[in-house]
Amino acid sequence: MGLAPEATIEEFVNITVSSIVASLSYQVPYTPTYLEGSSGAGKSTSINDIMKGLQAIYGHIGEIGYFQFKAGTQTAQELWGVPFPVDINDNGNIVKVSKYLKNEEFPGVIPSKTQKIGIFHIDELTSMVDDQIKSAVTELILEGKMADYTLPPGWFIVCTGNEKKDGNVYNKLLFPMRNRLRIMKIMSTKEGWLDWAKRNNIDQTIYSFIANTLSQDEYLTFNPDLEDDGDDVDPNNYVAATQRSWAKVDYIIKNVNIMMEKYGGSSSIKIPGGADIDILGVRELAINFQSLLGKDLGTKFYDYYMATFGLDVNKIINAEWENGNPKEKLDTIQNRNQLDYLVAQAKNSNNILTPTKVIFYLDYIKAPESYITTLQSSLTKEQQDALKNYAIDTNSLNIVNTIVKKGENLDKISSIMEEMVALADEENKNASIKW
Repeated sequence: MGLAPEATIEEFVNITVSSIVASLSYQVPYTPTYLEGSSGAGKSTSINDIMKGLQAIYGHIGEIGYFQFKAGTQTAQELWGVPFPVDINDNGNIVKVSKYLKNEEFPGVIPSKTQKIGIFHIDELTSMVDDQIKSAVTELILEGKMADYTLPPGWFIVCTGNEKKDGNVYNKLLFPMRNRLRIMKIMSTKEGWLDWAKRNNIDQTIYSFIANTLSQDEYLTFNPDLEDDGDDVDPNNYVAATQRSWAKVDYIIKNVNIMMEKYGGSSSIKIPGGADIDILGVRELAINFQSLLGKDLGTKFYDYYMATFGLDVNKIINAEWENGNPKEKLDTIQNRNQLDYLVAQAKNSNNILTPTKVIFYLDYIKAPESYITTLQSSLTKEQQDALKNYAIDTNSLNIVNTIVKKGENLDKISSIMEEMVALADEENKNASIKW
């Protein structure tokens, strides 16, 4: 069957970037890519990631150019340009014809302002209503030109559009156009978005909240089936969580962090003139999250955020250890939310020492073995060996247990297991934190 394949944002980006590289470096003909997905599913994100990928490869040539045309809302005149009459001499006969004053923002119209490599992004491809727009866009995709305009060398067309089920204006693409595009539909999986979040430095509170507390159906709450063609919108779908809205929650948290740092840890900002604004006020911050995720999910995330707020993760990560104890006093984990948050920070850190340091801490506070196992799976072989030696030197039962369960070669460790198991019950009874 001729169903369009599903692809993650990362897969779509990789396919598009590799195709552009093949065209630029090896003159392989380029076929425009088209990504279709629900509103807020990450189509704009995919374009940004394509730009980043090209910049990383061709940044030495100069800035990568970008031009966006919204096919669903812009006019044919904006695309073709403004017609004006010109006289043409045809073997002594003067013939009046039309030419077009092209949009100066179009790549190539002003050569000195046009980057050598760029993306011509046609958005809202399935929302085209005007027949002239359809004709012009089809010509541009098929031939790389329309009317008097030609796409300059080094520029590549990438298209995006909404799905029919979104409830927006939707017009199916005719086969001649579809047959000249590589068509993919967004695969909106939780795991795929978490991978993207990790690569794009999304706040770890969001990462750990979605990873540890929400299912696939819970992290995205927008339901296209509840959208009505009339004036009314189902109240349960009026504000809903999408991949876009989670990214906007990240903006809010980063802004809070910046302001807290600027004002020395205080949650109050003094406005010139004497007024104070509490950026961590219960109502203000909760409403911020609710306005992007919906009331119920926004409240749930606010509670999680406040439960993790204030934990000095950097101090734990940077702590020095001796004989199984930190050299300076560390914050105490108060709840499982903070534990999830800490493990997410360690697992996604770019510093190879961070997971090991956090495992030391988890063992120190007698955290459940499952958290240690999670981090162990992210360690390199060298880190695993160092961890085994640490477990032996410090008689760390939690760490030894997780290594045994992983089925490692534990000749050196097994000799101390019997002694350690005898102490296990008493140690657990004396643990300062009950899980």
